[in-house]
Amino acid sequence: MKKAVFALLGCVIAVGSSTPASAGPADDFCVGVTDESGQRTKLTCDVKPDSGKLKAARAEAIAANRQDLITWYNDAGWSTAGGWYEWWGTAGPCDREGYKTTMTGDQTVWRNKISSWRVWAPCDSVMSYDVAGVESSASRRDNGSVWYVGDDWNDTIEMFRVSLRP
Repeated sequence: MKKAVFALLGCVIAVGSSTPASAGPADDFCVGVTDESGQRTKLTCDVKPDSGKLKAARAEAIAANRQDLITWYNDAGWSTAGGWYEWWGTAGPCDREGYKTTMTGDQTVWRNKISSWRVWAPCDSVMSYDVAGVESSASRRDNGSVWYVGDDWNDTIEMFRVSLRP
Protein backbone atom coordinates (compact mmCIF):
# COMPACT_ATOMS: atom_id res chain seq x y z
CA MET A 1 0.00 0.00 0.00
CA LYS A 2 2.85 2.42 0.84
CA LYS A 3 4.41 1.89 -2.60
CA ALA A 4 1.11 2.61 -4.35
CA VAL A 5 0.56 5.85 -2.41
CA PHE A 6 4.17 6.93 -3.00
CA ALA A 7 3.89 6.18 -6.73
CA LEU A 8 0.60 8.12 -6.96
CA LEU A 9 2.11 11.06 -5.07
CA GLY A 10 5.11 11.04 -7.42
CA CYS A 11 2.77 11.27 -10.44
CA VAL A 12 0.91 14.22 -8.93
CA ILE A 13 4.15 16.03 -8.21
CA ALA A 14 5.47 15.37 -11.71
CA VAL A 15 2.27 16.64 -13.34
CA GLY A 16 2.12 19.68 -11.07
CA SER A 17 5.72 20.64 -11.69
CA SER A 18 5.45 20.51 -15.49
CA THR A 19 3.62 23.85 -15.59
CA PRO A 20 5.51 26.98 -14.49
CA ALA A 21 4.02 28.84 -11.55
CA SER A 22 3.63 31.99 -13.69
CA ALA A 23 1.69 30.25 -16.45
CA GLY A 24 -1.80 31.53 -17.01
CA PRO A 25 -4.09 32.76 -19.74
CA ALA A 26 -2.48 35.02 -22.35
CA ASP A 27 -3.28 38.72 -22.31
CA ASP A 28 -4.98 38.65 -25.69
CA PHE A 29 -6.58 42.09 -25.62
CA CYS A 30 -4.27 45.10 -25.78
CA VAL A 31 -4.22 48.87 -26.19
CA GLY A 32 -0.81 50.18 -27.26
CA VAL A 33 0.17 53.84 -27.56
CA THR A 34 3.43 54.46 -29.42
CA ASP A 35 5.66 57.16 -30.89
CA GLU A 36 6.32 57.28 -34.65
CA SER A 37 9.40 55.06 -34.48
CA GLY A 38 7.69 52.37 -32.43
CA GLN A 39 10.56 52.50 -29.95
CA ARG A 40 8.48 53.72 -27.02
CA THR A 41 5.15 52.01 -26.48
CA LYS A 42 2.88 52.12 -23.47
CA LEU A 43 1.14 48.77 -23.55
CA THR A 44 -1.91 47.76 -21.54
CA CYS A 45 -3.20 44.19 -21.92
CA ASP A 46 -5.73 41.97 -20.21
CA VAL A 47 -7.43 38.61 -20.56
CA LYS A 48 -10.85 40.31 -20.74
CA PRO A 49 -11.72 42.59 -23.68
CA ASP A 50 -13.95 44.84 -21.58
CA SER A 51 -11.71 45.21 -18.52
CA GLY A 52 -11.52 48.48 -16.65
CA LYS A 53 -7.83 48.90 -17.39
CA LEU A 54 -8.35 48.57 -21.17
CA LYS A 55 -11.24 51.03 -21.04
CA ALA A 56 -9.02 53.44 -19.06
CA ALA A 57 -6.12 53.08 -21.54
CA ARG A 58 -8.45 53.78 -24.48
CA ALA A 59 -10.03 56.77 -22.68
CA GLU A 60 -6.55 58.14 -21.89
CA ALA A 61 -5.53 57.87 -25.56
CA ILE A 62 -8.69 59.65 -26.70
CA ALA A 63 -8.36 62.40 -24.06
CA ALA A 64 -4.74 63.02 -25.10
CA ASN A 65 -5.76 63.36 -28.78
CA ARG A 66 -3.84 60.26 -29.84
CA GLN A 67 -4.33 58.94 -33.38
CA ASP A 68 -6.20 55.62 -33.67
CA LEU A 69 -4.01 53.82 -36.24
CA ILE A 70 -5.00 50.18 -36.66
CA THR A 71 -6.59 47.29 -34.82
CA TRP A 72 -5.20 43.87 -35.58
CA TYR A 73 -6.85 40.56 -34.74
CA ASN A 74 -5.69 37.08 -33.94
CA ASP A 75 -8.44 35.63 -36.15
CA ALA A 76 -9.65 36.24 -39.69
CA GLY A 77 -12.74 38.31 -40.39
CA TRP A 78 -11.93 40.86 -37.66
CA SER A 79 -13.17 38.32 -35.13
CA THR A 80 -12.58 39.51 -31.58
CA ALA A 81 -12.86 36.00 -30.09
CA GLY A 82 -9.13 35.22 -30.25
CA GLY A 83 -7.94 38.68 -29.24
CA TRP A 84 -7.22 42.12 -30.63
CA TYR A 85 -4.66 44.91 -30.33
CA GLU A 86 -5.62 48.59 -30.73
CA TRP A 87 -2.63 50.64 -31.81
CA TRP A 88 -2.61 54.40 -31.14
CA GLY A 89 0.03 56.99 -32.12
CA THR A 90 1.40 59.97 -30.17
CA ALA A 91 2.89 62.01 -33.04
CA GLY A 92 -0.34 63.41 -34.45
CA PRO A 93 -2.23 62.47 -37.60
CA CYS A 94 -0.82 59.89 -39.93
CA ASP A 95 1.41 61.15 -42.76
CA ARG A 96 3.45 59.54 -45.54
CA GLU A 97 6.16 58.45 -43.05
CA GLY A 98 3.55 56.97 -40.77
CA TYR A 99 4.09 54.90 -37.66
CA LYS A 100 6.01 51.68 -37.20
CA THR A 101 5.99 48.93 -34.60
CA THR A 102 8.47 46.08 -34.44
CA MET A 103 6.59 43.89 -31.95
CA THR A 104 9.54 43.55 -29.63
CA GLY A 105 9.63 43.79 -25.85
CA ASP A 106 6.14 43.62 -24.37
CA GLN A 107 4.59 43.43 -27.84
CA THR A 108 6.13 40.04 -28.67
CA VAL A 109 2.90 38.48 -27.39
CA TRP A 110 1.45 39.52 -30.79
CA ARG A 111 4.33 38.37 -32.96
CA ASN A 112 3.23 35.73 -35.50
CA LYS A 113 -0.44 35.78 -34.40
CA ILE A 114 -2.09 38.27 -36.78
CA SER A 115 -4.74 37.17 -39.26
CA SER A 116 -6.67 40.38 -40.07
CA TRP A 117 -6.76 44.12 -39.36
CA ARG A 118 -8.80 47.28 -39.65
CA VAL A 119 -7.19 50.62 -40.39
CA TRP A 120 -8.55 53.91 -39.09
CA ALA A 121 -8.45 57.05 -41.23
CA PRO A 122 -6.26 58.66 -42.29
CA CYS A 123 -3.82 55.74 -41.90
CA ASP A 124 -4.98 53.64 -44.83
CA SER A 125 -1.79 51.98 -46.06
CA VAL A 126 -0.17 49.05 -44.24
CA MET A 127 3.23 47.50 -44.82
CA SER A 128 3.64 44.26 -42.94
CA TYR A 129 6.91 42.38 -42.54
CA ASP A 130 7.75 38.85 -41.51
CA VAL A 131 10.90 39.72 -39.49
CA ALA A 132 10.78 42.28 -36.67
CA GLY A 133 13.13 45.22 -37.18
CA VAL A 134 14.20 44.20 -40.70
CA GLU A 135 12.52 46.32 -43.37
CA SER A 136 14.33 44.34 -46.08
CA SER A 137 12.54 41.14 -44.99
CA ALA A 138 9.57 39.77 -46.92
CA SER A 139 6.82 42.37 -46.95
CA ARG A 140 3.43 43.17 -48.38
CA ARG A 141 1.52 46.41 -48.84
CA ASP A 142 -2.22 46.58 -48.36
CA ASN A 143 -4.44 49.60 -48.79
CA GLY A 144 -7.27 49.60 -46.30
CA SER A 145 -8.52 46.97 -43.93
CA VAL A 146 -7.78 43.29 -44.54
CA TRP A 147 -10.41 40.66 -43.71
CA TYR A 148 -7.86 37.83 -43.97
CA VAL A 149 -4.13 38.06 -44.80
CA GLY A 150 -4.18 34.73 -46.64
CA ASP A 151 -2.59 31.41 -45.87
CA ASP A 152 0.95 32.58 -46.80
CA TRP A 153 0.90 35.50 -44.34
CA ASN A 154 -1.36 34.16 -41.61
CA ASP A 155 0.48 34.15 -38.27
CA THR A 156 3.80 35.34 -39.77
CA ILE A 157 3.73 39.15 -39.25
CA GLU A 158 6.31 40.63 -36.87
CA MET A 159 6.35 44.32 -37.86
CA PHE A 160 3.95 46.95 -39.21
CA ARG A 161 4.20 50.38 -40.75
CA VAL A 162 0.97 52.32 -41.23
CA SER A 163 0.87 55.54 -43.24
CA LEU A 164 -1.10 57.63 -45.70
CA ARG A 165 -1.57 55.83 -48.98
CA PRO A 166 1.35 56.67 -51.34
